[in-house]
Amino acid sequence: MVQQSAAAAKRVSQRRSGGEGPGGQRAAAPVVTGVGTATGSTVPINLFTTEHRTKPAPVSAPVQNRLDITAQNIRTVTIDPQQAQVSCDAELNVTTDGPVTVRLIGCPTRSFG
Repeated sequence: MVQQSAAAAKRVSQRRSGGEGPGGQRAAAPVVTGVGTATGSTVPINLFTTEHRTKPAPVSAPVQNRLDITAQNIRTVTIDPQQAQVSCDAELNVTTDGPVTVRLIGCPTRSFG
């Protein structure tokens, strides 16, 4: 979880946790369309269309003890390692436009930039 102050007008923080396992984009679900009729109402024949989608299985990716963080105009980022599914010694790949401190709750603080 990324926490940041609401006081800053333009702050951007993105993170991707390698601890999440399934990753990448999923393929588009196949669409099956059809038509049908309904009877028994005041309208003699009621036509309708149908659309069915089946969600594809997630693309598997190896679980990694890594966080990719992109921070713009942010001084401090606080992340819950349990929720991000990483440990205190996770590899942190940080891209920033200035100095940033990354705090993993319950772990030593690390600075970048």
